Amino acid sequence: MDTRSTGARDDDAELAAVTRELGHRRYRLRFAPDLEAGYRADQNGRAVSAFRRTGLFILMIYLLLSSGIYALMPAEDVGRWLSLYGWVGVIIVVVMAASHVRLFDRAYQYYIGTGAFVSVALSVAVTGVVKHPEAASLTNAAIMYAMVIIYAICGLRFTVALVAGWCGGLAGEMLAGLLGGAVDWLVLHRTYTGASLLGMFLAYIG
Repeated sequence: MDTRSTGARDDDAELAAVTRELGHRRYRLRFAPDLEAGYRADQNGRAVSAFRRTGLFILMIYLLLSSGIYALMPAEDVGRWLSLYGWVGVIIVVVMAASHVRLFDRAYQYYIGTGAFVSVALSVAVTGVVKHPEAASLTNAAIMYAMVIIYAICGLRFTVALVAGWCGGLAGEMLAGLLGGAVDWLVLHRTYTGASLLGMFLAYIG
C-alpha cells in the first residue's frame, strides 16, 4: 500500500471537513469533536512558538508604558502603583521563561491564561488604589494596551481569553476594595470595557 497516497487522502478529507465547518457560518467556538482535538493541538503549538518571539515585544511595551507612567505619576502614588503594577512585569518575565521550556508547551493555555487573569486583576485594582485623578487616568490607559495584547497577541483560545479578561476585571475590583480603594467604573468602561470588546472581536475573527 502506498502510505503517501493514503496520508494525502486523509489530509484532503480533513481539509474538506474543516471547509464544510467554516462554510456553515455558525457562531460556534469549536469544531466537530473529531476535528477539535487536532485543531487545539495545532493551535497550541503555533501559539507557543509565536509567544517565544512576541514575549519580548510585550515586555518592551510594558516597560515603555511603565516608564511613562512613572515619569508622570504624582510622587505620593508611586509606591501604591508600583506595589501592584510591578508584579505585572514579573508575570510577563515568568511566562516568557515558561514558554521556552518545552515540557510546559501543553500547559501553555493554562499558564498564559492564569498570568493574563492576574495581570488584569492587578491592573484594574491599581486604578482604584491610586489617589490622584492623573494617576488613575495613566493606569486606565495602560489597561487598554493590556486587553488588546491578551486577546490578540498571546494566542489564547477565545474562551480562555474571555475568562481571563472579564474575571480578571471582577477580581481587580474586589482587590481594590480589599485594599481600601474603589474602582471608578465610569472611567473604566471607557478603557477596560471598550478595549475588552475590541479584543474579543479581534480574537473571534482571528
